[in-house]
Amino acid sequence: MSDPALAIVGPPRPPKPRPATPDLLEVHARLDQARATLEALRRPLQPDAADQPTTLSGAQHLATPVSPGKPRFGAWFNRPRRVLLTLMAVWVVAVFDLGYTLAEFGTEDFFEMNPLAAKLLGGSPHAVMAFKFGLLGFGTLILLGLRRHAIAELACWFLFVSKLYVAVRWYGYFDCVLHDYVNPLLSPAG
Repeated sequence: MSDPALAIVGPPRPPKPRPATPDLLEVHARLDQARATLEALRRPLQPDAADQPTTLSGAQHLATPVSPGKPRFGAWFNRPRRVLLTLMAVWVVAVFDLGYTLAEFGTEDFFEMNPLAAKLLGGSPHAVMAFKFGLLGFGTLILLGLRRHAIAELACWFLFVSKLYVAVRWYGYFDCVLHDYVNPLLSPAG
């Protein structure tokens, strides 16, 4: 039994091969190159012994790949997580700094040392909040974007230490206010 439609139209013809154009050859070459790159990335890292230096400096030690078979102690506490945790601590201290600044503004003992924030304090407290959190948020976005780089981690630690310094200054300020004495390290210059 034959198909009546096949008798009218005939058997299907194979598609005509297209001639190889330079564009098509270039596309195939790029596909082959991409496949080779993917295969190379899928293979585990096994550096040659001749390529490894005998003594590692600090930067070389950080860049040395870890074999996937051996879990490294503290591998979960990698650089991106350290940057994130440090930035969270910076934000906590910054919230306290803003709260203390807004609470103490207007008292006779308080002097804002940041000239931009001092001008903003004359207006709305929302302007001070937008100023402080806007700058901190902008810096946080930059550091989060660069969180896999060592310089971003160093910048986060520097920012955290500077915020801790501000917290120590606030402690000294409240100590002076509560005990009614003047600390020469906390008094304004001039």
